[in-house]
Amino acid sequence: MTMTLFHGGGEELFEGICLTDSSFSTDAAATEKNGVDTITEYEIDLAGLSVLDCGAVRPDGTTSATCPGDAGDAMGADVLRYEETGMWGETHRTWRIMTPRALAALEFIATVAVA
Repeated sequence: MTMTLFHGGGEELFEGICLTDSSFSTDAAATEKNGVDTITEYEIDLAGLSVLDCGAVRPDGTTSATCPGDAGDAMGADVLRYEETGMWGETHRTWRIMTPRALAALEFIATVAVA
């Protein structure tokens, strides 16, 4: 399964990076949280990767809650998926890339200016 994911903090990839399938949430993160004016678009092929659904976190949009993978624990998965509420009140899915194998599955598509 191939899908499009977005990041609002530049193009550097690293284990533990959080991506979302919502470009709106990424726009908000890029401008309000990370102070950048672009978002980066990637495609990922999840075939052959283990994805662990971790449920919902941060229902109130704050950064006070601990998110899956914050301590570096991949819980045996390549990718951790969870629902969270962003700073604008929107609910979105976060895909946290936890292993070198998952990083290798990401393909850079474009860097786009935030509208």
